[in-house]
Amino acid sequence: MSGSRKPYLLRALVEWAEDNGYTPLITVEVSANDPDLLVPVGYVKDAHITLNIGYQALEQRELGNNFITGFARFSGRSEYLKIPLTHVEALMVRETGEGMVFPEESLDTAQAVDAPAPSEEDDEPPRPPRGRPHLKLVK
Repeated sequence: MSGSRKPYLLRALVEWAEDNGYTPLITVEVSANDPDLLVPVGYVKDAHITLNIGYQALEQRELGNNFITGFARFSGRSEYLKIPLTHVEALMVRETGEGMVFPEESLDTAQAVDAPAPSEEDDEPPRPPRGRPHLKLVK
């Protein structure tokens, strides 16, 4: 059985961007009828949103086989993001403009990646981290 290559390509491109000090951005297609998609709707334009998914911008980031999740700040507020990979259309590096547009996948291919069974805990998003970030600038 052949699963989607998108999660593997996405993780590889993000790793390459971050290893080179670049900012990975994704373009997400936002549809109102997907309850699994959690993004701040106030920043959606023409049914799309562009998000920085770098490790410094997306706290508690997880680049899974089915979702990208984590906390990002919008106008000073921490927002939980949950993005099904089926909605990710492209990844681009802010500094160079390099990236990849992902081809549309059929629903069968997108679901071929094994997903863990949903649990009751998944109904409630995790809580944002408390206090100040603990990152330190190392020169």
